[in-house]
Amino acid sequence: MFAILVFLMWLESGKAQNDKNRLRVYFSISAIFFAALSEIVQHNFIAGRSGNVLDFLADLAGFLTGFIFYVFFWHKLIARYRFLQKL
Repeated sequence: MFAILVFLMWLESGKAQNDKNRLRVYFSISAIFFAALSEIVQHNFIAGRSGNVLDFLADLAGFLTGFIFYVFFWHKLIARYRFLQKL
């Protein structure tokens, strides 16, 4: 879930004319904050669920997966397939 979320956030930030880097930093911070918040909510407010540090680390792994896919593979796909440039 977090890999898809981060990939789509970075993909959309690439369309921005100004402040791409600032937007990407905001998206990254918000995704990490969302991962932590989801564990806190599960631990404190949802009966039968518990927040877990390992779940948070799994969310961060998803974050890194989405980031790595965008940075290392997406640009190569765009260069190879012209129709992806419209996305």
